[in-house]
Amino acid sequence: MNNLDLFFIVLIGVSILYSLIRGLVREIFSFLAIIFGFIGASYGYTHVSRWLGSWVENEFLALIFGFFLLLLVISVVIGLLGRLLSGLVKKARLSWADRIGGAAFGFLKAILLIAIFCLVLTAFLPSKSKILSDSKIAPAAVTIAGGLSVLVPEKLQTLYAEKEKALKKYWASQELNGGKSDPKGGKKP
Repeated sequence: MNNLDLFFIVLIGVSILYSLIRGLVREIFSFLAIIFGFIGASYGYTHVSRWLGSWVENEFLALIFGFFLLLLVISVVIGLLGRLLSGLVKKARLSWADRIGGAAFGFLKAILLIAIFCLVLTAFLPSKSKILSDSKIAPAAVTIAGGLSVLVPEKLQTLYAEKEKALKKYWASQELNGGKSDPKGGKKP
């Protein structure tokens, strides 16, 4: 186990605890707020920037402000719906189920973040980087990251695929050799 594994364990613990406190309903709505806020802002920011144009003379700034203003408004509206629904769940005396569901959602969210983190590290670090190769958690996370890699640009996807292959080959040899090191720093049976 290395420092990356410790970071991942802390991330999982914090995510579970935070989501346990907030509950499933609020966590799902905050997640949806970001997704729909981003999508809505991506499609509507030009309209908002035209409206802002009477107050903001710089067109570039108007576009940026328009995007973030729309993102914020959509996110707040969806977040308020989540709070309302969360209140109804409490009144129905289902807070315990909401909290347990929140903890499970927090765990899944942490796994997704770890997979994204491993995707980025795998793509940009050298394939023999000890931070990944010596990790106990990274092999599972890299497998999940492989599924996520279809969502990234082709250049990043190619970088990831090449290094993923080298890492998996290394981890397979580790299993076969029992993880024993030879004096030259390599692994030997």
